[in-house]
Formats: sequence, C-alpha cells, structure tokens
Amino acid sequence: MKKNFDDIFQNGNKTVYANLILRWSPNPSAKSESRVSIIVSKKLGNAVVRNRIKRLIKEVFRLNKNKLKIGIDMIFIPTEKSKIEDYKQTENTILKIWEKAEITK
Repeated sequence: MKKNFDDIFQNGNKTVYANLILRWSPNPSAKSESRVSIIVSKKLGNAVVRNRIKRLIKEVFRLNKNKLKIGIDMIFIPTEKSKIEDYKQTENTILKIWEKAEITK
C-alpha cells in the first residue's frame, strides 16, 4: 500500500481547488474500480473533526464514483477550511476538482 502512495506522490498529478488537494494517477491494473484514500492532518482538529471530514469525502465518493473514469487512484488532502463544510459544499468541491483534473467521464 505504501508503494501505491509513493507512486501517486512521485509520478501522479496534483490538482488544487478551494480547500482540497487531489493527488491522482491512472491505475492500469484496476480494471473496474477507482480507489480513494484520504489524508487528514492533526492540524485540522481533534479526532471527531477529522473523522467527520473523512466520512463526508467517502460518502461523496461513494455516491458519485459512477461519474469517474475507471481505474483512477486518488488521495484527497483537505486543508484548514474543510472542517467547516457541510455535505453539499463538500460534494460541489469534489465534483469541481474532478472536472478540473479531467477525470470525469
């Protein structure tokens, strides 16, 4: 798993939109699914706040993954402003960052 993270950070693409950083890379070995990981710094708050951010991002991914190209590995890195967002703001941010990265169908 660490090798996958290292590959994305070294050879992948980086897209920034609003309060979210997206590191992504195509994964030719993943024939049917895109994969997502979330890195939330302790600077964003206590465990409750960090877990809420992760839950929001996971839920947006789960409900909208059909809009993505197949076989994309993604790492979301939220920034300081992320902890005050609700679901709708998070969904809009993620959909816009996917469009900016050109990884939607």
